[in-house]
Amino acid sequence: MAAAAEDGCDAKLPEGLPAEERAVHEERKGAAMKDSSLSRRSFIMGGSLLGLGAAAGLAGCATPKKDGDEPSASAEEPGADASAGGRGVVKADSTQAGYADDVTVSLTVDTDTGKVTEVSVEGPMETPNKGGRAIRVMQQAMLDAQSVDVDCVAGATITASAVLSAAKEAYGKAMIGEGLRQRKMKPGTYTASAKSGFWRIIDLPVTVTVNEDAILNIKTPEDRFEHGETEVVMQSVIDRFFPRVIANQSINVDTVSGATQSCLGVRNAMRKALEQAFEAAGEPACAEAKFEEPVDLKVEAGQVEEIEADVLVVGLGNGGVFAMRSALEEFQNRTAGSLGNLAKIVGIDRAGRIGGKSSMTHESFMVNPTRYAEVFNGGTPYADTEDVLAAYMDYCTQDGKMVGKAECIESYIRNSGDTVDWLFSHGWHYGTTPATKEKAPYGAPNSCNFNNLNSSRLDPGTYEDRRKMVVGWLESMVNEVVSQGGRVLLETEGYEIMTEGGAVTGVKARNLVTGKEYVIHAKSVIMNTGGFSHNYEMMNELLDEQWRGFYKCIGFSQDTGAMIQAARNVGANLFNAGMPIAMHFGTDHWLEMFDDFKPLEKLQYRTGRYNVQTMNNIPMGVAGDATCIAVGGKTSKRFMDEKNHTNFAAGTQDEPFTHYKGGAVYYMIASKDVLDVIMNEGFNTTSFDGYNSQGTIVKETPIPALYEALDQAIVEEMAFKADTIADLAKQCGLDEKVLVETVDSYNAMCDAGEDTEFGKAPEFLKKLVTGPFYAIKIHQATFGTIGALEVDKDWTVIDTNGDQIRGLYAIGLDSMGVIHCPNRTYNGFGGTAQGWLHTGGRMAGKNAVAYVDETYGLSFAPYKLGDVEDGF
Repeated sequence: MAAAAEDGCDAKLPEGLPAEERAVHEERKGAAMKDSSLSRRSFIMGGSLLGLGAAAGLAGCATPKKDGDEPSASAEEPGADASAGGRGVVKADSTQAGYADDVTVSLTVDTDTGKVTEVSVEGPMETPNKGGRAIRVMQQAMLDAQSVDVDCVAGATITASAVLSAAKEAYGKAMIGEGLRQRKMKPGTYTASAKSGFWRIIDLPVTVTVNEDAILNIKTPEDRFEHGETEVVMQSVIDRFFPRVIANQSINVDTVSGATQSCLGVRNAMRKALEQAFEAAGEPACAEAKFEEPVDLKVEAGQVEEIEADVLVVGLGNGGVFAMRSALEEFQNRTAGSLGNLAKIVGIDRAGRIGGKSSMTHESFMVNPTRYAEVFNGGTPYADTEDVLAAYMDYCTQDGKMVGKAECIESYIRNSGDTVDWLFSHGWHYGTTPATKEKAPYGAPNSCNFNNLNSSRLDPGTYEDRRKMVVGWLESMVNEVVSQGGRVLLETEGYEIMTEGGAVTGVKARNLVTGKEYVIHAKSVIMNTGGFSHNYEMMNELLDEQWRGFYKCIGFSQDTGAMIQAARNVGANLFNAGMPIAMHFGTDHWLEMFDDFKPLEKLQYRTGRYNVQTMNNIPMGVAGDATCIAVGGKTSKRFMDEKNHTNFAAGTQDEPFTHYKGGAVYYMIASKDVLDVIMNEGFNTTSFDGYNSQGTIVKETPIPALYEALDQAIVEEMAFKADTIADLAKQCGLDEKVLVETVDSYNAMCDAGEDTEFGKAPEFLKKLVTGPFYAIKIHQATFGTIGALEVDKDWTVIDTNGDQIRGLYAIGLDSMGVIHCPNRTYNGFGGTAQGWLHTGGRMAGKNAVAYVDETYGLSFAPYKLGDVEDGF
């Protein structure tokens, strides 16, 4: 929709542009000004210097040429066709960056009619079952529609977006040709919406302000209820992606690491808004291709900056931030007699924001904070520390053998309470808990789990409120470090650890956007990179055989394992790296066939918006129904009580989320008679996984669209259907004989009214008799790996000879295997991932500074005006 016109002769670099990118573009601008043939206006509006060029367009933008018509010429480019089309049959192609590598789309277009007659999409490195499927489906859709105006394929957002962008760019080249850069917009403000982010429930409106030639401003709503984005993620898009688009005058600039899906959603909405701007000026919509040319921002590739640091923290999730702040505190304690010193503490993260996946999570398992108990529990300890320690040791003992590391467990338990008090002293707060209805911990044994900030069910607010507050506190902590001489580099990934004589000497890192290299000479290094669950090769190398396979990822997918491998390359030992991962479960993707999101009265605590009911949840509803049976993808056998699909552990020796036993992929089997009951009576025995469902489906709600949704799930390769169990096994790749025997055995137990294998309650025992039979393919959805590097009680990494790699520390999921039982997934205590992370961050920061001081002496860096950065 057009608004009041806004004139403007150029697009200034925005104030929010990061310093490194601003310097690059100012350098480009300076070089351009030296060319007397380029005015300032032509520099801003010209294509070659700021990345404008031929790119995408919609199939609907064709302007058919009438008999006898002569093509009109552009005033700025004599001989150029000012309207789209009229050039006969034209071939064009485009290459865009996909998920794993480039994706190339080649088109043959009849420009007289605007129809696409031939399509070829190549992306050989994309994942076969996700990106490969998106390529196949979208290629056929474009052929069928004779248009590039097709929907992206759900479940493969990055590949699908690359295919769409490449197709539109190729189409724009074919339809408009060389006159593209002279196309004009009507100055004004235009708004369009697109699906965006993780939940994809509420479309994201994006407002773009333009003059005739340039994008001047980009805005999204500030009110949470006007969009569906996770706010702290969206803020990184506003801070980093919007400035890149404006500075380069292209919507195909690098997305923000850790916010890729959000950037792609914004890009789709911007594309629609720009189409409006061109149409308002009487131009074809495909003139929007003017802003589609991909821009390579790796303009600093080959440049190397060397940095000196006493402490380097790699990974700025909660624990990494705590490590930086703890290191600063220890530095200040040890240099108290030398006022004015600046701390040489550096933090890097491959994401475009701090906080990581840990800022999205909840409680932490901590034992007996003294000060906190004085304030909120009358000074009475919350639990008997020795009892807690004994229970934890018992959990990590199998057949009389300790399978964790006792020294690490004890160090964690005994230092965790002080960590709560330390955080409390820095303004960290904990919420009300179900067990006590007080601002106190809860959990097993006794009371040891502390909810970060608010409890989603008892305190005002939701997890979305919690995320904003947590990130706000983390930012304040980091800014304290920066104000004392520290430095933070975002979108920067460490990839090599440097050592000498058994001690760490630094890390090599690379900016993922500009390509700039950093050699960080660090006397100590703290790793907090989140494990390796987003590195499929490493998963299939290190996990035990029964756990290998393709997993979904919950969160930001920054845990690439690059630093885990770097540590292995310098001799670091692994500990329990083959154990199961921390996980939920879900289908490969959500259906997007139903747009009727029905608002419900209650806020959904994970999204922070009102909960919705949508029939897109039907496959997940069937998967979570207690009357279906679960069979392992590798065993073809039943492996759990389906009623406890999503249950947390009832006690410290119980197992939560027992679906992990099915392996990376498993199947939920249902028969027509079971499904008919669901269709007529609703999902009355279903538990929806909160991280892998789009809202819910209210109980006792008939589901007339059940079979329609399942048929679509089959088309999208999320489900299978057959008239017999044997044929169903073939389709799923399961063992026919074993699956038939499994179903027969289950039916016999249903007849007897007792589940002698897993103890499922009799009311949920429903025979699978009548075909057709359905199988929903379920992927484990990982929060992260658990086992990785071996550390000692001080969080120092241990090498394969059992010696310390001096000065190298690993916290969080980079080392959590030392406090876990390798034969089980996440333990029954709950909150140990955050507890180990928080305690490790505080202790590693403190220990690293002590090590540097005692080994080398802390760097003397007296304060001088201008030495301190404004912030990160």
